Amino acid sequence: MGFIKNTFWSFSGRLNRMAYFTRFFILVLIGPAIHYVLGMVFGYENIASNAKGFASTLTMLIEGVWGFLTSLATISLMTRRLHDLNHSGWWQLLFFIPFCTAVVACMFMFFGMAASSAGSGLMALGVSIIGIALIFFTLLFSLCFKLYVLFFKGTDGPNDYGPDPLKPDYVTPGVPVSEMQKVQETPAEPVKTEEVKPVVEESKPEETPAEPKPETEEKPVDGEKTE
Repeated sequence: MGFIKNTFWSFSGRLNRMAYFTRFFILVLIGPAIHYVLGMVFGYENIASNAKGFASTLTMLIEGVWGFLTSLATISLMTRRLHDLNHSGWWQLLFFIPFCTAVVACMFMFFGMAASSAGSGLMALGVSIIGIALIFFTLLFSLCFKLYVLFFKGTDGPNDYGPDPLKPDYVTPGVPVSEMQKVQETPAEPVKTEEVKPVVEESKPEETPAEPKPETEEKPVDGEKTE
């Protein structure tokens, strides 16, 4: 389960072009495969969109859950593909620009039709040209951005989002390694132990006994009586 999650539903790390296309192609194939299996089990006439019953409801539920998971997986794959180009995953919001521009262009077209019906042909023409130009340049920008994300080679070596998926051990000369890169630890050098030499006690010279001093007789002091 962890492998599947890291393959399709992880938002960290990088993804090269071949891995992106392979995983996206797998997602595209799984959807029809699920529909085929459900059709074989319940019958295609029972899982049709206009059919009613348990089989149709279960099919809609399973395919709805899979559609939600596929959407998350698509966002995950695109996020890691942008990471490989050293861009944030939020850049994929640019794919929604054509939809926003289409709404604006439709508004321009609507105002052009209103101006035309009001008798202002020149204004209607100008507004219509602006709307068509918006649609054209937006589609052109979207196409160029998609080609860049899908076909451009990722950053050589580590970048802000991790090591190079093709060369995980690559280190760019003169560039500090990113914190996300796994640095191989070098084995510590063995500590050299110094040999302890035994301490030899110095032999002390034997003490010679002191010679006894000769006893001297005490002479009586003058004035003292002797017995």
